[in-house]
Amino acid sequence: LNCKNITLTKLPEGITSIGTACFQNCTNLALTELPEGITSLGNNIFNSCTNLALTELPEGITSIGNNCFNNCNLILKTLPESLEFIGNGAFRHYYENHTIILAEELNLPNLIDISSTWLDTIFTGQGSGADTYINNCLPNLKKLYCPKLSKTNYRYAYGNGILGNHRNNVTAPLLEEVYMPLVTKLGSNFLANCPNLKRFNSDIDGVADLS
Repeated sequence: LNCKNITLTKLPEGITSIGTACFQNCTNLALTELPEGITSLGNNIFNSCTNLALTELPEGITSIGNNCFNNCNLILKTLPESLEFIGNGAFRHYYENHTIILAEELNLPNLIDISSTWLDTIFTGQGSGADTYINNCLPNLKKLYCPKLSKTNYRYAYGNGILGNHRNNVTAPLLEEVYMPLVTKLGSNFLANCPNLKRFNSDIDGVADLS
């Protein structure tokens, strides 16, 4: 915690868990990967680790805790399909530090619970105090599948849409399909600024057409 001289690029194999806030504010930590076998990432583990160089998270991780990657510079290729829970502010950022997911398709078949800020942060680069810094951070996303997602707890309403942002810029211009059939509560203007959206909560083959 606050060990700013730690410059690790890799953790030892065999680690299965990392304690709460273990590396918080270790601003020179430069991990390029996490060991296989980790099943959960707790609260604040990498909070404000601004030099992390992760490009993917290992398959098998089922939960990402509150503020786990808050205020980090991350460019992830995708998210592991094993994810079941993403905590509040897990990818929130402030100012220039942000998380970008580069994927044409996010298929998260096991995700059952997300926090209030997950979609907002990943799709728009938004977070409290950082309204205007990131635009168009998910230009390639076409499909989002979360068939088991049953809970959304949007405590924060940003007003311009989870897939939109405060400036009304298009942030998911290619998004065509969103599949969350068990979700019963969505934030304000959830699908704002998605000009190519055609299907929402249809079956995978696309019965419902919004065009």
